[in-house]
Amino acid sequence: MPIIVGVDGSDTAAQAACVGGELARGLGVAVHCVSAYDKDASFAVAEGSDQWDVTSRDRAQQVAN
Repeated sequence: MPIIVGVDGSDTAAQAACVGGELARGLGVAVHCVSAYDKDASFAVAEGSDQWDVTSRDRAQQVAN
């Protein structure tokens, strides 16, 4: 079962994503960051040598294709 973290582009959300990553690593599970806000933004969250790019759904879909 993955760790789910809600993010909104704020500093506290970035901290939550880092903690979620730490928990996921310790438990050997995936971490999923989700957002539900209207602002089209992207930002990076880093923990140690790992980095996650958090983007809007549309941008994430473009990258996936």
